[in-house]
Amino acid sequence: MSRSVSRILLIICFIVLVAAVLISLKDVFAFTSYHYDNADKYTAGGSEINGTVRSLDIHWINGKVTFASHNGNTVLVSETSDKPITGDLQLRWFLDGDTLRIRFAKDGFCQAAWNNQQKELLLTLPEGISLNDVSMTATSANLAIPSLQADSLKLTTTSGDIKAQVSAGTISTTSTSGDLDLTLSSEARSIRCTSTSGGIRIVGKNADLLEAVSTSGNIYITAENVGELKTTSTSGTVQADVAQMGNGQLSSTSGNISVKARKLDRLTVHATSGSIAAWLSAEPGFTANVKTTSGRFEYGLALSRSGSNYVCGDGSGSVTLQTTSGDVRIDPAQ
Repeated sequence: MSRSVSRILLIICFIVLVAAVLISLKDVFAFTSYHYDNADKYTAGGSEINGTVRSLDIHWINGKVTFASHNGNTVLVSETSDKPITGDLQLRWFLDGDTLRIRFAKDGFCQAAWNNQQKELLLTLPEGISLNDVSMTATSANLAIPSLQADSLKLTTTSGDIKAQVSAGTISTTSTSGDLDLTLSSEARSIRCTSTSGGIRIVGKNADLLEAVSTSGNIYITAENVGELKTTSTSGTVQADVAQMGNGQLSSTSGNISVKARKLDRLTVHATSGSIAAWLSAEPGFTANVKTTSGRFEYGLALSRSGSNYVCGDGSGSVTLQTTSGDVRIDPAQ
């Protein structure tokens, strides 16, 4: 084969290789581009919005989302950053009927060009406003909500913490990598919190359903009255302090579990590798089934043996405490 032919073949191979790389990069950039619907209806930059706002739909990347209130009737949208905010990187907002939609930047803006710029979104609402639906999604950003009222609240972070003090009927929070800290100032129909890698802390009042799931993190719950309580931790401790509990189901694969209930209908606690501590009220009473494969069972209140069960008071509550490797202890609730 002549030298010129070999050179042509090399050039062809090089062109094919470059084309393949460009196609691959095109897919990558398409994946990392920021897109959302109805982009042409959005306005760039912060603003004072005079229209009626009943719902929020927020998507934010890199930085933080926080809330404030004022005694006016308008909604104020603003952002700050430690770097200049270019035109394409300015926030976008769109009042869609009575739903305020806020986006991090211009539609189609490539994330690779952001240079990890952190921006803080500040949303100032009329004092005492009660919203219908609130949905906030954050990627590499924290959600900080000092006060918010809504019928339905959905908070999602891919890499960031959630700290919120809210009043809502239904609440759903999800964090792939970050802690969840939720304080409720009113009753709720349902509360569902999930964290893949991070802890969960919930301080509430009354809830029909309260569910907390953490793959790798601790769970702390304090509440007054919960109809149904479900907690699951794959690797972490579980602590629950509920004055009145209907049906409680607590489990941990690797971690200790402690639960306090002054009044309950049914309580089931399972620990694979960890100890169980239960603080229960002797009045009206409960019947406990206790099993530990490798551990001791101790108690600090009056229990009478009835077959394989232990009875306290009138025995009306149903309690099951089981651990494969760990101790079990029952003490009086204060």
